Parts: sequence; C-alpha cells; structure tokens
Amino acid sequence: MNNEGLTLVLVNNLAYSDYSKLTGELKNMRRVTHVFPRGWEKDTPAVYDIKTKGNAEDLAARLEALGLEIIRFSMNKIELKKTKTVMKRE
Repeated sequence: MNNEGLTLVLVNNLAYSDYSKLTGELKNMRRVTHVFPRGWEKDTPAVYDIKTKGNAEDLAARLEALGLEIIRFSMNKIELKKTKTVMKRE
C-alpha cells in the first residue's frame, strides 16, 4: 500500500526547544514523507501535520519510542504528551 495519509499530531507538555527537535526527528522517520509544523504556544499542544506512507498506528508506535505517551488515538489524529526527554539517542 503506497498511499500517503495525513495525520494530525498534537503534543502536550512540549518545550519550544523540543518542538524544533521533534520536527527534525519526524522528518527523519522511516515512511514519513512530509512534516508540516503548524504551531507552538506555551501550555497548549504543539501541532504538526504529518504525511506518511504508513498508517497512524505505525506512526504512534514510533512517537512512543521518542519519549512521548499516547493520550488519544484515531485513524487520522494522535494526541501525545511528553513524559521524558524527547529524542534522547544513546
């Protein structure tokens, strides 16, 4: 299945420095074709539109691996919150 899908991603509790880092990490994820950062504001969820060749469930699993906890999930929307250092690579 090579169809691209668009997923709205909302991330709570994300500092601006992590917003920028997460944008870069998303762009480097396998099967992600485009990342559209839509906005960041203190105490509100950061917003991204992400175009992938996979499905939202696959994307959600990858986001969890970056230190984000899933709060809500549907086929075209994922809401997460930062629970530890985002993108901590060993």
